[in-house]
Amino acid sequence: MSATPLRAVIFSGVRHAQNYATVIATHPDVELIAIHESSDAPHWAHADARAVAEQTGVPVVDSIPDDADLVIVCSEPTRHAACALAAMQAGHHVLVDKPAATTLADALTLRQASRERQLVCTVVNRTLLSSTRRAKATIDAGHIGFARSVDVEFLSDGAQFATAVERPELVIDASLAGGGEIMNFMGYCIDSVRVLTGCEPLEMFGYASTAFSELHREAGAEDVAVVSASFTHGVVATITVGRIPAAPSAGPGASTVRIVGSHGHLFVDDSKPAVSVHRANSEYGEIHAGPSSEFEAVTEMLNDVVGAIRHGGPLRYTIDDAAIAIAAIEATYASIETGRPTPVEQLD
Repeated sequence: MSATPLRAVIFSGVRHAQNYATVIATHPDVELIAIHESSDAPHWAHADARAVAEQTGVPVVDSIPDDADLVIVCSEPTRHAACALAAMQAGHHVLVDKPAATTLADALTLRQASRERQLVCTVVNRTLLSSTRRAKATIDAGHIGFARSVDVEFLSDGAQFATAVERPELVIDASLAGGGEIMNFMGYCIDSVRVLTGCEPLEMFGYASTAFSELHREAGAEDVAVVSASFTHGVVATITVGRIPAAPSAGPGASTVRIVGSHGHLFVDDSKPAVSVHRANSEYGEIHAGPSSEFEAVTEMLNDVVGAIRHGGPLRYTIDDAAIAIAAIEATYASIETGRPTPVEQLD
């Protein structure tokens, strides 16, 4: 007989909640039982929670049920840490929408709570995509030698901004988003470099601009940024993130990674998804990494969480990983403010 599905509650329906609910509906090991919103949340957040509840056919509850196994935080980013901490203090495992927090201090608070209470606390990310996993296996097999430099791009289609983001202010209003597109997207890029190279960020030097979006300009939020980053073992990376008029892909966004190694280079395209390998001896091959799915990242995260809760297995992506990404983001914003390279705070 199969195990009883984990009972999940979505905490706040402000961002990505409906997408996550759609994935949960197809997942055999997770069951959505309710939507919850904080009593002191703004009226529009309560309206969003009710809308998600109506669409998913579950109730809105005033408090998280004691028998809930998992709480999925889908609030505005500046409330992520507070919602996740409240859920853990009530004894629940947590999966947080990205970013885990908008400050390193808050991310470390979540890390400490997870350790002290021995609860799962993880964050939605893209490192578990089939394309990234296949690229990692290709690199580990020695096909391009040692990684030397990395070019990462995460670009979203600005023409679809109104439909891709539930409320534009969730990305551009600092009181809700914690920053602009650096806060929104750069964590994905830091994660990719760390997973594919095994190296850690040391120093960030960033340039940001409001080049395309009038909404971003009015809010004082960057819509595009280019970051030069140094990592351990001499690896350097160029990171480009932004919301541009038209993303160079068939879908709503483009996510690519190119790694130059000592004996070849590798190109990862999440929109196919596929991994292209170029060897020093002129050999070339393209490996199709799996079906293209907008929700693959969330599905894999749920698989990870189910395994950790049921069997105590290790998570493939942890709150520690998320905290490192936030540390790099903070260093990037500090660099832009000062115009100088800024070291990334190293975590124990």
